[in-house]
Amino acid sequence: MRKIITTSRYILAAGLAIILYPLNSCKKTLDIAPPVDQLTTTEVFTDSSSVENAILGAYALQATFNFASTSFLCGNVTLFPGLSSDELHKTAVSSLYTQFEQNAILSNNSLNEDNWSNAYNLIYQCNLILEKLPAAATISASQKLRVGSEAKFLRALNYFYLTNEYGRVALTTSSDYSANTLLSRSDTADVYKQVIADLKDAEAGLGTAYPTVNKVRANKYAAAALLARVYLYQKDYTDAVKEATTVLSSGMYSLATPAGAFLPNNSEAILQLMPPSTTQSIFSTPEGSLFVPPAAIYQIIPNYALTSGLVNSFESGDLRRTNWTVDQLIQGVNYTVPLKYKQQFAFSAAIQEWEIALRLADCYLVRAEAQAFQNHLPDAIADLDQVRGRAGLPKIADTDPGISQPELVDTIFHERRIEFFTEWGHRWFDLKRTGRINSVMTAAKGNQWKPTAALFPIPHSEVLAAPNIGQNDGYN
Repeated sequence: MRKIITTSRYILAAGLAIILYPLNSCKKTLDIAPPVDQLTTTEVFTDSSSVENAILGAYALQATFNFASTSFLCGNVTLFPGLSSDELHKTAVSSLYTQFEQNAILSNNSLNEDNWSNAYNLIYQCNLILEKLPAAATISASQKLRVGSEAKFLRALNYFYLTNEYGRVALTTSSDYSANTLLSRSDTADVYKQVIADLKDAEAGLGTAYPTVNKVRANKYAAAALLARVYLYQKDYTDAVKEATTVLSSGMYSLATPAGAFLPNNSEAILQLMPPSTTQSIFSTPEGSLFVPPAAIYQIIPNYALTSGLVNSFESGDLRRTNWTVDQLIQGVNYTVPLKYKQQFAFSAAIQEWEIALRLADCYLVRAEAQAFQNHLPDAIADLDQVRGRAGLPKIADTDPGISQPELVDTIFHERRIEFFTEWGHRWFDLKRTGRINSVMTAAKGNQWKPTAALFPIPHSEVLAAPNIGQNDGYN
């Protein structure tokens, strides 16, 4: 039976046990094991295998996707910000999803509650792993360091997305349910401090090699790539350049062709999330399930389509338009559908695609933006042109080498819109961090837009259960 646990509810229930099954287990990854207070430390981490299973369980929880609900960072973080911003349109009215598109999310929206609670579920798992590692006497120091670093990476990843969606969130690195129950929400600056600390520890503790044959667990460069983006969001341009350069100069990655950029283990992928088991899900990726439409011959209206504003923003000849979208004429209406992932269902066939969590194009555009704000315009243009060149577009160094700094910043911002459409909330977060959200969203949605909609509501059940958690402005 699938269980969703909010911040306060999992704390009051005396916590969750570490998930102790490998990625190919038949046990459903969102099942909750017995409370941790019924287990001893030695029963959880008796050997190296139990430690590995614990961190694999955390990754599995991160990657799980099924009919009942998308897990946080695996579908939700693409769909909900995409609907909330100027990227996606829900073709059929559905109250829960339409609330996101209309920027009028009710605090009792169950999708929003899942989005919040699944993230805290995983954060709790990471906290528990980190607390139990030091006492695991039979585990080598090197394994403790690697697994602890991976847990910190996953914790940072979830806090990064939580604070960008909800603003001030409850910040805890503990599994002490009695203390956590009384938490208030922390300022975003404090959340970012924890994210940066976790990512710096992860980068220092992880090797350059992946722990597995596939890129489905974090390495040093995954931590550096996310840290570069965090520094950019914080306007720490010097460190953003430093961390992005760590990845770009590693020699381990290169931009893939548009046709290959979302295939397993492609040269551009820095971190992918592999489905926990082909026996547990008929989906290869959440985006594939959400967006891949039925064949046009069936004349079925797709569930989601790109907005006309986004479609019209592609330059002529952009290979991303031809490789990452598809047009369908259904009942006399043209729908442009996102198609970065091509496989919708696997059924008995092999899963052919894995979720891309981090990829090299982000490092190029992070460094380009940071260089532009430091007035290092030739360097910024060079990085920007790497992404434009891959897309088959003319390079700025050839067409406008004397571009001004403000124009270059706007060009990079536009490039991010096209490169990362319907991908892990990039557009929604970029609009907010650059201060453009009110002007862009007013132009896109008119009087429907209210500035308080820039943050999602804290789930109503959470506000009721946790006395100090409070609610974001603009929500009852």
